Amino acid sequence: PAAQFSCTAKTRYRQPDEPCRVEIFGDGALQVRFERPQRAVTPGQSVVFYAGEECLGGAVIDATDAPDPRS
Repeated sequence: PAAQFSCTAKTRYRQPDEPCRVEIFGDGALQVRFERPQRAVTPGQSVVFYAGEECLGGAVIDATDAPDPRS
C-alpha cells in the first residue's frame, strides 16, 4: 500500500476506466484527481479503482469539487 498512486477508476458501472491519481490520508479518507473532468460525479456513488483488470478497491464518494449546477 502506498499513500499516493496512479491507477484507473470509474464512478459508473458501464463507464470506461479513467486515469486518476489517488492520495490516501491518515484517517483513511481519499482524494481522487482524474486526468480529465468527469461528468455527474455525485456524493453517495461509489468510485472503484483498477490496475488493468485487477480491482484494487473502492470507496463511497463523500464530496466533489464540481460546481453546484443549482447556483
